[in-house]
Amino acid sequence: MNSWYCTYNTLDQFFFVNNTSSALYVLLFRQFRYVKMSRRRREKPADVAISMVKQKLDRDGFYMKEIPPKGRGVFAKVSFTKGEFLLQYAGKLIPGDEGDKLEEEESSGFRFFITFKGKDYCIDATEEPEEGPSLGRLVNHGEKKEVNVKLSVIDVDSKPALCLFALTDIAPGQELLYDYGVSNLPWIQQNKV
Repeated sequence: MNSWYCTYNTLDQFFFVNNTSSALYVLLFRQFRYVKMSRRRREKPADVAISMVKQKLDRDGFYMKEIPPKGRGVFAKVSFTKGEFLLQYAGKLIPGDEGDKLEEEESSGFRFFITFKGKDYCIDATEEPEEGPSLGRLVNHGEKKEVNVKLSVIDVDSKPALCLFALTDIAPGQELLYDYGVSNLPWIQQNKV
């Protein structure tokens, strides 16, 4: 059974709405026309991630700010829901052994080591990019109770990409944090003293 209800929009146009399973039908009385509005399907987070990686763009909805003593951090401008793709941890994709050598020469704190399809890789985000995705490399470490983001390796055209997804709902103004998997970070040591 179809149920209709009356409402109005910001132009004070009264209309009746019938919510069926496949579409939202609107009958505008002032304009005397029948309009069919289809519902938009929500994209899968992995598909959004692949699209953003291919476009070499940061997603809108974030800003960076200084946080002493950590340095820079990334914050949400808008709300994000649990599971949503947020940002890419972008950098130069190099073989794992090359990344190890670079790390032995000078530790940067911006090299992330992964295994993808049985091969070891390093995503080296040491150099600040002039264009393309850059915010993912600035997401800070958080303690277990603070963590609201997780890193996942996804396959983009048979190459690995490291992406950040929401572990919880994220509110505007909230800092993005994930567990680096290390305990000797300078600001953590400072807090323990």
